[in-house]
Amino acid sequence: MRTSIRTDKYFVKIEQDGVIENNKEKNPWIYKYETTAYNKKGKSIKVSFYADKNLKKGAYICVHVGGTGEKKRYLWG
Repeated sequence: MRTSIRTDKYFVKIEQDGVIENNKEKNPWIYKYETTAYNKKGKSIKVSFYADKNLKKGAYICVHVGGTGEKKRYLWG
């Protein structure tokens, strides 16, 4: 049986370097980003996500957001 998680697409523009978190044993995704993401209608939300490398400034990234309220989960996309 296949299940899926309902998510919404949001887009972020990388404008600064990620913050390095030095805990590779627990989390190999060491660069943390906290920024504002926008959907196609222009609605904005605050998101945070991790990457395994420092992302290129000026790049646009699609993130998939699922959940509701304070329990939103941000999935790399």
